[in-house]
Amino acid sequence: GLELRNRSSMVGPHRDDWQFTLGGQSMQSHVSQGEVRSALLAFKISEVNQFHDRCGHRPLFLLDDFSSELDEERRNFLLRFLAESGLQVFVTTTDQKVAAGKKFEVAGGQCRPISFDDSK
Repeated sequence: GLELRNRSSMVGPHRDDWQFTLGGQSMQSHVSQGEVRSALLAFKISEVNQFHDRCGHRPLFLLDDFSSELDEERRNFLLRFLAESGLQVFVTTTDQKVAAGKKFEVAGGQCRPISFDDSK
């Protein structure tokens, strides 16, 4: 069908276009990128909890470049939440200090596992 021809899903939550507001004004134009990212992460966490409440299991959680726009306190909160959530989580980051879970390095089109000692 159409999805095969387009090589893309035509419906689903990834196609939604959300706008966050604060005090009736778009957050995009009135707050920092870190604050927008924090609001989006809070929204995603609430989605995970709602999904768990309705279905009884936890979804896979994908998070791309989580550390680029979050301050250290928010990064630490998010990492604690993810570690305690029971979720299967895949995170991409350029932050070498992330110390939980299995680590892989992607370079030159190759993916290889690395130990925590290799990442220093």
